[in-house]
Amino acid sequence: MLLGAAWWVLWLVGGCLVQWGDPAAEDAAWEAAHRKDMQQAISCMERVVSLHPERAEPICVLAEWESKEPNPVLPTVDGHFRTCVLLLGERDLTRQSSLYFHWGNMYRLSHDHTSSLPHYHTALRLFTLLDAPAASAGLAVVHHNLAMAHSGLDQPEQALAHYRQALHHNPDQAQSHTNLALLSERLGRHAEADLHHQHTLRLAPELAEGYRNYAVTLMNRGEPSEALPLFQRAIALAPTHIPTYTHMAATCKQLHGESPQCLAVYESVLRSNPVSTQEDVAYATLLYNAGTMLLSLPVEDHLARAIEFFKHALSVFGRAAPDLFVTQHTAYCHNNVGIAHHKLGRLRAARARFRLAARLPNFTRALTNLGNVEKDLGRVRHAIAGYRAAIASDPTFSEAHHNLAALLSEERQLHLAVEHYERALHSAPSNDPFYNFMHTRKRLCLWANHTRLSNALARRLEWDVVDFANRRRRLDALRPAIAYPLIADGYAVPDPQSSHETLSGLHPLHALSHPFTHQQLTAIAKIHSVHTRWRAKALTGSFTHPRPAARLRVAYLSSDFRLHPVSRVMAPIIRSHTHAVSVLCLSNCQRPDDLTGFFREACGAFRSFTTPAELIALLRTHPVDLLVDLNGNTQGGMEVVLALRPAPLQIGYLGFPFTASRECLDYTIADATVLPPSQYDRSNQLLTQYDLAIPAEKLVLMPGVFMVLEPPVPTSAVVHRRDYGLPEQGMVFCYLNQHYKITPALFTVWMSILRRCPHSVLWLMRFEDDTEDNLRAEARAKGVTDQLRFTPLLPIAHMHLKATLCDLALDAVGYTGHVTSAESLGMGLPVLTLPLDTFPSRVTTSLLRAIGMEELVAASMLDYEEKAVCLALETCNGVTLAALRSRLSQRVHTLFDAKRWVRRLERAYKLMMALPVPMHIFPE
Repeated sequence: MLLGAAWWVLWLVGGCLVQWGDPAAEDAAWEAAHRKDMQQAISCMERVVSLHPERAEPICVLAEWESKEPNPVLPTVDGHFRTCVLLLGERDLTRQSSLYFHWGNMYRLSHDHTSSLPHYHTALRLFTLLDAPAASAGLAVVHHNLAMAHSGLDQPEQALAHYRQALHHNPDQAQSHTNLALLSERLGRHAEADLHHQHTLRLAPELAEGYRNYAVTLMNRGEPSEALPLFQRAIALAPTHIPTYTHMAATCKQLHGESPQCLAVYESVLRSNPVSTQEDVAYATLLYNAGTMLLSLPVEDHLARAIEFFKHALSVFGRAAPDLFVTQHTAYCHNNVGIAHHKLGRLRAARARFRLAARLPNFTRALTNLGNVEKDLGRVRHAIAGYRAAIASDPTFSEAHHNLAALLSEERQLHLAVEHYERALHSAPSNDPFYNFMHTRKRLCLWANHTRLSNALARRLEWDVVDFANRRRRLDALRPAIAYPLIADGYAVPDPQSSHETLSGLHPLHALSHPFTHQQLTAIAKIHSVHTRWRAKALTGSFTHPRPAARLRVAYLSSDFRLHPVSRVMAPIIRSHTHAVSVLCLSNCQRPDDLTGFFREACGAFRSFTTPAELIALLRTHPVDLLVDLNGNTQGGMEVVLALRPAPLQIGYLGFPFTASRECLDYTIADATVLPPSQYDRSNQLLTQYDLAIPAEKLVLMPGVFMVLEPPVPTSAVVHRRDYGLPEQGMVFCYLNQHYKITPALFTVWMSILRRCPHSVLWLMRFEDDTEDNLRAEARAKGVTDQLRFTPLLPIAHMHLKATLCDLALDAVGYTGHVTSAESLGMGLPVLTLPLDTFPSRVTTSLLRAIGMEELVAASMLDYEEKAVCLALETCNGVTLAALRSRLSQRVHTLFDAKRWVRRLERAYKLMMALPVPMHIFPE
């Protein structure tokens, strides 16, 4: 490849030599040569020569082939060349020049450089007698090889002269520029060396050797920052070349000590390490470092190999003298084996290894990892003990505080969780603890310093997005072939500069409850999408998509086929699908119940799975035309599998009330109120400035509202307000959603409403006792002392009671009620709402618009307050709550017309399949 045309000329000359002889043997010889089976080719050609010793052509080809084999028998091949020269005589200068060239090569490659010189010089003399361009091409190649022979004889000046002659005849010969650059550098001619290195890169931009040689030159000059990108490019082109890793490791050490890129060297050394050194601690350390490098990669095969390396290292460390280094690294190996088992889902094996590692005094990481695996095993008390032991060994270890806080939050010990989030932030002010700290404070309705912290949250998000963009731009220009983690304290630590796949710690689902704009929420979702794509690299395999079946095959994928808001919407959809659609439900539900049983019976097929690998296997055995993801960016989601594109069309719906902004989705089902297409398209265009131009899914905008529910079941039960601590007389406002959706500004408006309606109360569900105490304190601070009522969370079966007991539901602002609002309206309870510019803030508005009740949609916070007060005091220009309830009862049935809604959905599915590329769809 490097000496292109000239080598082709010489090979063609050799190939044309065989024209006669035993056709079968000749054909067999050339077929074997074509297969690169040179031993068979030589054997067949020897037969041809034995049958026709008077023919020059076969013996010349045989000599050339033999000369290129490793360790040729020099006297034998030399005799073949001499015989061929005698047989050819002076009749064919082209063939003669080619023979002498290969003759010289044989000696040079056998390190007999002196014997090669006369043959090369004879080849030069013969090539000068040929016509151009064959003469120029041949002369360039022969001068190049003569130069290498003189270099082998340590005759640099003669070598320089021949390289220059080679370039005179062929200025585009990249290998000559490379060799001349190296020789010039050796002679101290740096400017000339740089010039020829640059010519090499220009002429052969895909030549790894050119980048590597220039990088070594710069490294030896003491210019590591200039050498590093060249090494990285060389590795990208030739990722298996061990010396490149070795040199790059040395370069990284020149720059900033042990570097992520150095780790690749260790595995390369291990592959060639002699058995005799296996007793050395150094060898065990190499095994350990190689295992740590593999541990950072998310592919299961790499994790299994990492375990093998660590176990091998443990066996070698076990035979060494037990000094401090060996003792520490033995614990580090156990810890990292535990990490690999944990990633592979082998929880008990991981726990055993972490316990062994934790025998090392004050090994905080192992204690934290032990807490992590105990948590995943469902042993909460033991997990808390592990985290507390880690904190006792190092009170400043942020991760132990963070993980303990997350577990305490799950256990509804929210005040303790906030305390440990604060300690985590004090130790290491990273984004993950801060975002979770903010979300836990929202669950507690803990609003001290709310404005300052909210501003800090917005700044952190902006920094995340800008930093994400900057890293992508920097790394796209200068990207290492493989990004590895640093090693510190015996465990892998993610390097934030190593990959643009680093994700903001703010989960898209949690972000919905913060006062972010549509564009900011889109940015968060898109960064999460990049992280999903990275995690999908852990999964192997691909999908082929068969032709669509006669019946449209639709799969619904969810972890919530149980008593859950998603299933309360999906139940009428599944029930109303026509025979034109074959329905498959794919479930990773962890807590099945009676509603799970309904889906098992109602779906055409219902299949359960627990891991991504099991889902992949199901989708291979049950191919579908459309895959509808009902989770999105929520717990239990299988976005890593969707990233493999298991279905021809993939759709996001319902579970995540926003666009998931994932490359693996083609469509999102919504309506024109929650996701106006003009705003959606404009937001995606604006994000191109941050390198977030991930292809956004197109919209399926359902007429009216994007969901449909079961109609309410009438009940004859008689309930009384006093049974729920509510006054028999007076106005009862209610808020029946999660408390984290309440903002200080909204609560201030609620308190103003209560003050202006002195005989009213606000009924809320009791989620956490601490939250109730905080809300009561906030109410007292705003002059409301006895107008809040808290009752335990109503079971789903009793939620219909709120329509009987309440007069008006007050919606959250920013993240409104969704299924809760729909069910409230369905039971005849008016809901007052205020839309903002995001999907989750507009769901109740969409429901109200669909039934023509827009008078319950406020235009501002002030309007929200005024509407609530005038409805309570019956001063709304003749509009009363009784009249609203009457109109609501006449119109709300359209929200429950599942058959009509599903017919439109099926038309949308068919249109998706018919379109050549996804585009916005407006089904009628």
